[in-house]
Amino acid sequence: MGERLANNAELIFQDCFIPDSNVVGKVGKGFHVLAEFFPQSNAYAGASVLGVAVALHEKAVEWAKIRVQGGKPLIEHDGIRAQLAEMRMLIDASRSYIHRACWLADHQEHGWDKTLGALPKAMAAQAAWKIATWCMEIHGGHGYMKEFGVEKLVRDAAAFLHSDGVNRTLFLKAANFMFKD
Repeated sequence: MGERLANNAELIFQDCFIPDSNVVGKVGKGFHVLAEFFPQSNAYAGASVLGVAVALHEKAVEWAKIRVQGGKPLIEHDGIRAQLAEMRMLIDASRSYIHRACWLADHQEHGWDKTLGALPKAMAAQAAWKIATWCMEIHGGHGYMKEFGVEKLVRDAAAFLHSDGVNRTLFLKAANFMFKD
């Protein structure tokens, strides 16, 4: 449905030899490498959905400038301008949270908090979904048409509510980190 450009497929390795020099981490310790990367991976995934949100916002602004309704471009309607500003706020807040999480993932000695491995992606995914629905509303019926590109971005935004960790599960993981006994 969404993320059609992601090349997801099953890989099967049979009779395959990987030289030790090409192995990430220590040979036979692959799970350890994954365990070290995984807590931060959702923060990085948040950057992907942020790109979807930015593209949707750009499309909404562009459309609001050219679509005339009530005798003037949509951008001249206060409600639309306020909605576009709120979209911008959600993007900026998500970007800042993701940036903080990614920087701290690489510099954990400066205060890495395990919730940063989950919450920024969830925040960005929710922001992107809200922006997607608003963008589609601003486009009206045109938002459903493939020619405008909004429908693909809406599907991509929806996919990130579930991919790289279902948001509700990420909230539970973060809560477990926050409220350890």
